[in-house]
Amino acid sequence: MIHKKSRDTFARDQFVKRMRDEGHEVESDKVIARENIYRVDDTVHVMVRTSRFHERRGVYFFGLTRHIFENFAQLPHAVIAFVLSDTSEAILVPAEWMWQQRERISADFKQFKLEVDKSLRLRVLKETGKPLDLSVFRQRFELLSAAATIALAKAQTKPASDNHAAIQGMLLETGNARGFQTYCPNRSPRFKSKSLGDIATVRSLPEFPGVNSEIVRQIDVIRLEKSFPTHAFEVELTTGIWPGLVRLGELRRLKTGLHIVTDSDEKSFRRRIAGDIFAEILERCHHANALEVRHLHETELRVHELRQRLSL
Repeated sequence: MIHKKSRDTFARDQFVKRMRDEGHEVESDKVIARENIYRVDDTVHVMVRTSRFHERRGVYFFGLTRHIFENFAQLPHAVIAFVLSDTSEAILVPAEWMWQQRERISADFKQFKLEVDKSLRLRVLKETGKPLDLSVFRQRFELLSAAATIALAKAQTKPASDNHAAIQGMLLETGNARGFQTYCPNRSPRFKSKSLGDIATVRSLPEFPGVNSEIVRQIDVIRLEKSFPTHAFEVELTTGIWPGLVRLGELRRLKTGLHIVTDSDEKSFRRRIAGDIFAEILERCHHANALEVRHLHETELRVHELRQRLSL
């Protein structure tokens, strides 16, 4: 029979190996290594907790010291990996989200005692409340990108299509604030209280020389100045980036700024596209993280409002 500690240590080591197999650089955090905390790609902190299945209680049991959990949740891009020692599966949960649920998951002041059943529901140990469904975080290795906040929104709070529409709406509003004409092909999705069609200022695109207009009309967001496409954006949060690059590539003969928005940080994005056949397009294509688009949108609207108020 394998000793519990040996089993858990083996499961932890296998999980670290899998992170490396996924293409990530993984190093033990020298400051708090005794808590099994790792730095991934120098941008993400990962805390690894392991547990075998307790047959008598019918749960995986995990413990988190409160003050360590609280401090860890404040780190940017922090992820807690609950590794199931008997199956080698993992539940990767953004630590900030987990900390926000603290009043629901344990009444213990010093120690968070977490019980997860085989359907990956986190049992609520207080008398009120429902179990938290952690199945959406099963094997979510994409959370190891620096865009953990956006990935969380995609996984937990809204359908991916809603997030796609939100980024489109932000790009449209930012373009409007800067004085551009704006276009998007899918006018029905909503951002805030408006449809994207109501935010965009141009209903249809003019013909552009030397391009396939049908393909260009499918680009997620286009900004225009005097009917010329100055910037084109593809938002690729859940799907592969290649269809978006094909659409952007139709504008490569024009002096149009090409942009692609993903959930990845710059390093992860460049790793994904290394050596691909779209080298000519990628040389001109600017990458932005979805979180950066959100920050830019907020800043731009504040500046626009201030300019209007001061008549400057």
